[in-house]
Amino acid sequence: MEIAGLALASASAAHELFKCGQRIYTRIKDEKKLTLVLREFQMFDLEDRQAQLNIDIALAQGVLKSPTIDQEHKDRLERNWKRIKDLFVEVDDLIDTMIRNSSWTATRARHEARDKLLDLGGTKAISNAVQEFQSLVLAVRELNKDDSPLELSDNDFTPLDVGNRVFNSAKDAFLGKGKLTDALPGIANTPQWFLFESKPYDRQNPKKKDAVKQNVRILAQKLHRAQGQRGILRLIGFRDEVEGTNGAFQLVFASPFQKVYPDSLETYIRTNRTRPSLNFRINLCNQLATAVLQTMTLTLVHKNIRPENILLLPTESIVGAIGGTTPGVFLTGWQYARQVERGVTNFRGETTLQRKVYQHPERQLLEAEKEYSMAHDLYSLGVCMMEILTWESLLATDPPTMSANFIAAFKSLGLQEDPSEPYTKHAEQIQQTLIHMCDGHIPVEAGDKIARLVKEFLTCLDEDEDEDKDEDEAQYQNAPNDKDRRYVAVHFVDTALKTMRDVQSAI
Repeated sequence: MEIAGLALASASAAHELFKCGQRIYTRIKDEKKLTLVLREFQMFDLEDRQAQLNIDIALAQGVLKSPTIDQEHKDRLERNWKRIKDLFVEVDDLIDTMIRNSSWTATRARHEARDKLLDLGGTKAISNAVQEFQSLVLAVRELNKDDSPLELSDNDFTPLDVGNRVFNSAKDAFLGKGKLTDALPGIANTPQWFLFESKPYDRQNPKKKDAVKQNVRILAQKLHRAQGQRGILRLIGFRDEVEGTNGAFQLVFASPFQKVYPDSLETYIRTNRTRPSLNFRINLCNQLATAVLQTMTLTLVHKNIRPENILLLPTESIVGAIGGTTPGVFLTGWQYARQVERGVTNFRGETTLQRKVYQHPERQLLEAEKEYSMAHDLYSLGVCMMEILTWESLLATDPPTMSANFIAAFKSLGLQEDPSEPYTKHAEQIQQTLIHMCDGHIPVEAGDKIARLVKEFLTCLDEDEDEDKDEDEAQYQNAPNDKDRRYVAVHFVDTALKTMRDVQSAI
């Protein structure tokens, strides 16, 4: 089929796509049993859909030419375009098979081809691929837009009722009242509640303060570009607040907040002890993975993905939330996030129990072994997904310790506990225990496919010793350098989301 070798950057890309789509539509127009497939290709016979696709392809070509867009995002567009082409070729080949086997002696081959076509139509594979392409074009183009001024001066924003702020458990974020001087689209200039995330700085060290401010400015610019994207709260800007001898830059987020700190994933699981449906839990996992993918699209590493920083907000007041009565999932805790490239970083690891359980073994030492990467965020995502699917926190409170299921898994592996820090002294033992729990609990809760997916997140940086592992089962291991790691990390989450959507549509 002529579209097979057509590059997205080609001047005739849109024309050839329409021509091939119309050709397929014409070939199956009279096949009454292929109605589902016919609906998929009807878009290529409608003028308004053609016009929109024409615009999207032109925008995509602009992205490919832009020197300011990261290559990994251009590569994602190319992969998505290839997916569309491959589906066209597959459909056309199946139609050819049906035609070649139209005699009564070859009905089996014809029925097999027809069933595959029906499956493609029933799963909306073509329209989903086109929609993903369109969404990706818009998301990547947002990265190239000029940023409006985001630093909020006293003339732009007035904090109110400072003594009645509502803090999260870590005391690094709070809900507080404030008032914008000028209204923004969708945000009135009336007193209301905002979410503030604080990044402290040393007032006695101007150089360090400037470095912190630059980091916050970059974060604000990137998060502002993600307005309307799933999993990212609306950021209106950042401000500098000084209290006594201390100072902090604050990222300011808007949503229909009230004077009650929203439920985090941690508190939601603890207060809703009845295990929700599998559809509900898969939906939460899907939303969380989407939020992590958005973070990667912004070329950020979050560094702090754990239940305490995952907010669940009511769907009726949240644009972009999905799934009926399922809450909308939003990532917070951006204080430690940084750019993937050109970012100032250090090798300080996590040693507190509540944090290190969600960190990759490379990041659990007092001085971490390696710079934080996207792959470390994938590990944290896998741990959080395991809690969602099993509907049980890994941590017990008062005093903080590991859950009964974690301790049982630890002991069943025959691991030796250290009296100074039972069950969590050694990072590798935490990972081994989590993998053991994944193998033992998740297949029962969500099936083997989801269990394999979560395990891939937990082992994404491990040395791959299984030479017989196929490409689908080893999507991330042993990427030779940081650039390859980033490329494969984004592809890995893309693939994971498709798997979760397939599971969700089947239950």
